[in-house]
Amino acid sequence: MKNQLVYADYEHCLTNVACSILHHFGLPHKHSTLPLLDGYLQKKDYKNIVLLLYDGLGSVIIKKNLADNSFLARHIKGTITSVFPPTTAAATTSLLSGLNPCEHGRVGYHVYIKELDEVVTIFENVIKDTEKPAAAYSVMDKFLSYDGVANQINRLTE
Repeated sequence: MKNQLVYADYEHCLTNVACSILHHFGLPHKHSTLPLLDGYLQKKDYKNIVLLLYDGLGSVIIKKNLADNSFLARHIKGTITSVFPPTTAAATTSLLSGLNPCEHGRVGYHVYIKELDEVVTIFENVIKDTEKPAAAYSVMDKFLSYDGVANQINRLTE
């Protein structure tokens, strides 16, 4: 069987998970929500939502490596895609922001920041391949900032 390219489904991806959570709390969101997740969230007036992200653990991995009667396989309610590019940095940021990678700009683990003329390792805030801080501040928060889902929810209780 030939390898098939799998594209991000921007109606059923990590960004939409974040938008469903924003929607649950009555907050604005830029993209569509996931009807299946919306249905679960509407069952109760949840004040807290715990979301676990297992990097690299997709439905294909589960189906390939686990028995049909395994805990994870038995509890799959639906599937979503990652975003594109499907890097950890892009996907995690989309989930945290409710934005697609082309909107938040954090498309890879290392990002060129024109204002610094440096490639920055985004999660560590260091110059790529060094331990040297990229700046005394969060470079990503300054140059590729977004208003995170958790921050938006937390402001509701202030």
